[in-house]
Amino acid sequence: MLKALDAILKRFVACGELTVQWPNGRVRQYRGTDTGRATTCPRAGIAIHSRRALRRLLFHPTLAVGEAYMDGELEPVGCSIYDVLEFLIINQAQGGGHPFARLRSEEHTSELQSRETISYAV
Repeated sequence: MLKALDAILKRFVACGELTVQWPNGRVRQYRGTDTGRATTCPRAGIAIHSRRALRRLLFHPTLAVGEAYMDGELEPVGCSIYDVLEFLIINQAQGGGHPFARLRSEEHTSELQSRETISYAV
């Protein structure tokens, strides 16, 4: 799970810097390649305290961030939760989406298109 989330974060971070402390104690920094807006790119740090939080972040990231924070399994490090959320929002807007979220979105879109096709055919 750690390797999968690590790979996702490498692709997700387009702007700024995110420092992650994994449950095993390792610390990893993810830096975006968008250097043209260095003054507006945020910095944030998080500590993930459990494998349960890793699993939840991997499969349901938008819901899991808030839940893990409230459960004490995800903790801001050197910043506030608002800084973490700002970092996530800015990078999401830069196109750094979670692959599973994109798949769900594509499935939903194709399902709606199928329904529209069926309704026109009737």
